[in-house]
Order: sequence, then structure tokens, then C-alpha cells
Amino acid sequence: MPPFGRLDRALWLVTLSPLVLGSSAGCGALIYQVDVVNAESAVSEAEHAGAAEASPYEYYAAREYLTEAQHEAAEAAYEDAMHYAERANDLARQALSRVRSSSRDARGDRAESAGAAR
Repeated sequence: MPPFGRLDRALWLVTLSPLVLGSSAGCGALIYQVDVVNAESAVSEAEHAGAAEASPYEYYAAREYLTEAQHEAAEAAYEDAMHYAERANDLARQALSRVRSSSRDARGDRAESAGAAR
């Protein structure tokens, strides 16, 4: 098979460039989807753990950031959407951490009061 000449390489470059550029254009949407799925999961987990009561600031802020991420993505502002989704995930994880630490504290308090009663 003969090697590609300059014209052949240029033709391939012109032919393949739109395919490569077109496929990379969807990367923002793909990365956003990963970020938003992680954030949705974290917010849902925090909700089921009782974060609305134990850590209301972080929980409700996470929900708002998640909503904002979805709005930004609807307008194809994927970089902003990813930022909001990451922030929602962080806040939901903080809320979950507070729920877990407050439940550990509550268990410790119950153990101490049970020990004092004896």
C-alpha cells in the first residue's frame, strides 16, 4: 500500500476534523451528566437520612444548587452547570456528614445517660 501523499493527508484531515470536533463538543454535556447524577444521589441520600432537620442550611442549599445546575444545563451552559452540580454534591455530603455526626452524638448521649442511671 503506498504511503499517503500530502493531498491525501489534507483530505483526511478535512474529512475527520468535523467528526473529532463534533464528538468533543458533547463532552460538556457528558461530564455534566456525571456530576449531576452524583449530586442527585448525594441530595437524595441526605434527604433520606434526615438532613432537612439535622442540617437544613446545607441540605436546602444543595437542593437549590442542584436546581440551578439543571437550569444552566437546559440553556447549554454546561461549565456553569457542572460548577453548580459539584457545589450541590459538596453541600449534600456536608449535610450527610452532620446527620451522621449528630446521630453518633445522640447515641453517645443515650449511652451516657443509661450508664448514669445504673
